[in-house]
Amino acid sequence: MSMIRSYTPADALTIGNAACGTIAIFLCLDYIAADNRRFLWTAFILLPLALACDVLDGYVARLNKRRQNPVNIAKCRRP
Repeated sequence: MSMIRSYTPADALTIGNAACGTIAIFLCLDYIAADNRRFLWTAFILLPLALACDVLDGYVARLNKRRQNPVNIAKCRRP
């Protein structure tokens, strides 16, 4: 089985979240180095986008019933 075929839309949103956060950090470092406010404002725009990807990631992951764990956690607890 190819690893690419096992990716889901939730995985793409996770990668989008990580990319937005990482790029925002580097843009803040660029702002400190170059003192160009454009870098800082772009980073501020990417942070809500990362939050949206994070929220949608959880929502989309719960929609995929095929990949959810069928074990009920309440039954696994020992008395």
